[in-house]
Amino acid sequence: MAHGEDIAAHFHDFGQLRYAVSGALVTVTQVGTWVAPANRITWVPPFYVHSGRSYGETDVRLLRVPAAVAGQLPAEPSVFVTSALLREAYLALIGDDGPADGPRARLLSKVSSRST
Repeated sequence: MAHGEDIAAHFHDFGQLRYAVSGALVTVTQVGTWVAPANRITWVPPFYVHSGRSYGETDVRLLRVPAAVAGQLPAEPSVFVTSALLREAYLALIGDDGPADGPRARLLSKVSSRST
């Protein structure tokens, strides 16, 4: 995303973990505004209307979190610090969803439980 690029307000029926590999991502919801540089991950629960804006040249990685797993994360949007291990596990999850009971699903469950 280019510096200053906006993401219009929208929502999903799944949760979303948002990670800026570079730059910074601002996420806005009805309950607050969160700024996440490259060492933070933003959590947006299912059905939360949110918008965003990038600062600096921003490389964003988005991860869908199924509603069944989303319950392991906070009920409201939040930002948390990510360790090197959590960041690498997160990046490994980006891409195809894979089977609901496969290795990817187990890793997603672990990442979700460690993200609070």
